[in-house]
Amino acid sequence: MTISNPSDAEVSLENILLVGRATIVDPCSEEGDKSLRFGAFVRGWLVDEYILLDARLETDRAGALNRGQQCILRFMADGTAYAFPTRVIDMGTGAYYSFFRVTWPTEIKRVCVRKYERVDVDIPVAVEAEEGTPTRGYLIDLSAGGCRIVLPKSFEKNDKIILSFNLPDGTAIDKISGIVRNVITSKDKYFLGLQFESLTEEQRRDIEFFVTTTFGQKRADLSNERWVLIIDSKTERVADLLRSLEQQGVKAVLEESAVTGIARMSVALPSVTLISYEQNACTGIDVCKVIRSTPRYSSVPIYIYGVGGKKDQELSQQKIEQAGATGLFQSIQVIEPVVKTIKNILSKE
Repeated sequence: MTISNPSDAEVSLENILLVGRATIVDPCSEEGDKSLRFGAFVRGWLVDEYILLDARLETDRAGALNRGQQCILRFMADGTAYAFPTRVIDMGTGAYYSFFRVTWPTEIKRVCVRKYERVDVDIPVAVEAEEGTPTRGYLIDLSAGGCRIVLPKSFEKNDKIILSFNLPDGTAIDKISGIVRNVITSKDKYFLGLQFESLTEEQRRDIEFFVTTTFGQKRADLSNERWVLIIDSKTERVADLLRSLEQQGVKAVLEESAVTGIARMSVALPSVTLISYEQNACTGIDVCKVIRSTPRYSSVPIYIYGVGGKKDQELSQQKIEQAGATGLFQSIQVIEPVVKTIKNILSKE
């Protein structure tokens, strides 16, 4: 079985599959409900027969699968997105309750997505709304499909706003509209995630060129750079830590889901990883176990934070040692010991 693309040579699926690779499983439903999708990790395969997946981080959703159910499996590899229809063969039981097998695909869609990667920026932005007074803020990340901005005032989800800003190379991007998809509050600041609604061909080309060239350089730099990966679904919980690390010249990358966090590790290994104990569908200990199950990540220091009272800490201390974590922080809000630990690790590299 091969993956074909009109502009590329054929590639064998077995050459791009990787044990531990993060995937998205999208169960097919008549309603097209995207909330059913969940993350899983590749655990093995038999060419032309099946792919073995592990959904231990989202067992509730995976447990709703049925034998014979149609799904779409998606994953990223080297800047390319792959997707294919498949069918559930069977599901594990007992100690292997989180495992399930899907059929080997006969056809795969392949799309180069490097130009849609998100890059971190720090760009002043002017914001206008259909109602209310204009305001100014900062654009902190950018992709061809949307951006994230920080403002001194908030907007409601699904509000339409107009943005104007200059790219670092001086290119003006004037009056592009975006829809507010999420809002996170941190003290007196508001972090808005936007999806672009209308771009001219020239604006799209300018943004895509900037993102592509910037991400390509950052990807090359990251492989040789000391950096910190933080996996936490709540941006506001780590906002102060991110700010403190930035002030001390430490690069930190926040990922809001375990699947995307582990996927980023496949691009380049972080110097240290911090994982919130509280995750959307599992615990930080579960995430740690998944990371440690991939030999390539065995040397990365992993710290779990945000455990509750003394009894919980004692119990979790035992569990994190069994999971292979390096250490435990009671709270990420007490920044000084966290930063000190990180800097000690970076100084030894």
